[in-house]
Amino acid sequence: MTLAEIKERANKGFMPYKDYGLLDVRITECKSFPGDYFLHITLKAQNPFCTDAMFGGGFLEFATEEDVEKLDEALEKAVEKMRKAEKLAGIDPFMLQRVDKESREVHYKAEGFDRKLNYEDATTVDGMFFLYVLYGGENDYPFSRPVILDGKVYKPIYSFWLEHSYYDHKHPMGLLPDEEQKNDVGGVN
Repeated sequence: MTLAEIKERANKGFMPYKDYGLLDVRITECKSFPGDYFLHITLKAQNPFCTDAMFGGGFLEFATEEDVEKLDEALEKAVEKMRKAEKLAGIDPFMLQRVDKESREVHYKAEGFDRKLNYEDATTVDGMFFLYVLYGGENDYPFSRPVILDGKVYKPIYSFWLEHSYYDHKHPMGLLPDEEQKNDVGGVN
């Protein structure tokens, strides 16, 4: 794609682009600097187990042909992460059991997984929580597998902004419409 093609697609909504799916290109005027414009590109999530991938957010006047040439590579990586998120969401969930009940910190053991998991509520988004694999008492890496917590199945949702997965009390089965949320243990396939 060229910079001219990017500008041609601007502000027309989501449109198919190659095999990557739906791409939205927006050019918006900057409120702080009237007369200057921002370039935003969004790749629509291909499944309910990831967020949309966003690119750009910089001044249009500084976008180069080289930047645009790298877009396909970035889109390919995003699509790979979307596919991986869908694959991970499809595995059997791990049953979580709380450990360290006397502690202020909330830790779980996942049946069939040999390390403890640290539970953290997100402070900025209501309903979002994280599970981190512990190593030496510190968070080592995010746990990104389906889990059963308090009788509900939670599927991980990959966030391109966070660069790792999170879980959502409001959308336990991924980013599906509320009427499609079926999260009791009996509903596990």
